[in-house]
Amino acid sequence: MKLLPSLVVLAAVAALATTAPLAQTSFITLDEVRPGMVGIGRTVFEGHAIEEFKVHIIGVLRNVVGPDRNLVLARLEGGPLEKTGVIAGMSGSPVYIDGRMLGAVSYQLGQFPKDAIAGITPIAEMMDASALAPLAPGTRPVAMSWPPAPQELFAIWSRDLGRVRAFAADSAQTILSGDPSLSRLATMLQPIAVPLVSAGITSDVMAPMMPAFTARGFLPVSASMNTQPSLGTSSAPRTLRPGDAMGVALLTGDFVLGATGTVTHVDGDRVYGFGHPM
Repeated sequence: MKLLPSLVVLAAVAALATTAPLAQTSFITLDEVRPGMVGIGRTVFEGHAIEEFKVHIIGVLRNVVGPDRNLVLARLEGGPLEKTGVIAGMSGSPVYIDGRMLGAVSYQLGQFPKDAIAGITPIAEMMDASALAPLAPGTRPVAMSWPPAPQELFAIWSRDLGRVRAFAADSAQTILSGDPSLSRLATMLQPIAVPLVSAGITSDVMAPMMPAFTARGFLPVSASMNTQPSLGTSSAPRTLRPGDAMGVALLTGDFVLGATGTVTHVDGDRVYGFGHPM
């Protein structure tokens, strides 16, 4: 059994997928963003088709994730978003303003899930984080009994994942460019839920672990016991495009755990996605 690094800090490299030829993509800087701007986002709502949605800029929250780690606050419109709010798996959905990339839809209002209000991680910060963060080992073995006991899996998962929380404990920590009354939203933001696909794990083993997963921002989804999720194991690679769904394997071996999100940007053989830690 191998456990892959569970902390995917803003960027993920897809090993067994082909990437589109390098294209010159211009970026819009945070200083250029103004309330009232309207952009376009891309994501997969159903199946494999990439669809567009509108992005109405509300303001900029500075230092909300940490020092010099900012978010653009926006209201999303289009597709099923009016009824569902921000959807699990949208993490990484790219946003463009006048054809220039802004960043990735990555946060939602935890207390008001039906409101399609989102936090967008600037693409420049995603690229900076991936360049500065040291690379973790690709895999490491994890010893466990077989069949695994729920308590054993719970202990392993709890040890390797941190608890998801709102990053700004106090709205006074943040600086908002926009309506000052919206600064209170900083304390309500949390990473968009990440679908967690599993295979080879029976429901009686998974059930006791559900609270551990959901408390850490995951939305467990079971796959067939006779199939493996296609998280980097497909024999027929296809070209990844911004807005495509992407998968990252967290645990491989006798059973599989994998997280799914959205491709933000492709730069050669490097693929950026999610827009938040996992």
